[in-house]
Amino acid sequence: YCIMQLIMVPKDHLYMYYKRGRPGDDPKAEERLEERTTVYSRRRVKTNIVDDAIKEFANLFQELTGNEFEPWEREKKINKQFNKFFPVDV
Repeated sequence: YCIMQLIMVPKDHLYMYYKRGRPGDDPKAEERLEERTTVYSRRRVKTNIVDDAIKEFANLFQELTGNEFEPWEREKKINKQFNKFFPVDV
């Protein structure tokens, strides 16, 4: 199984939660919670952490499922790919 979430809390705090493992093998599951903070480019321009986090989430989603991530589309056009995860809404 694999769980991926983008979590936004007030005051510009954004977290990416990721957990991956086998059912029944929870203590050995890979789990991480990464905080996304405001980053400045070389020109001292503030980057948009939300857009960057969504791009990273979409890249990871495509890597794990073999499908493009379409965040605002309710009817998902997702095809099961061999040896890849298949998303389930819980």
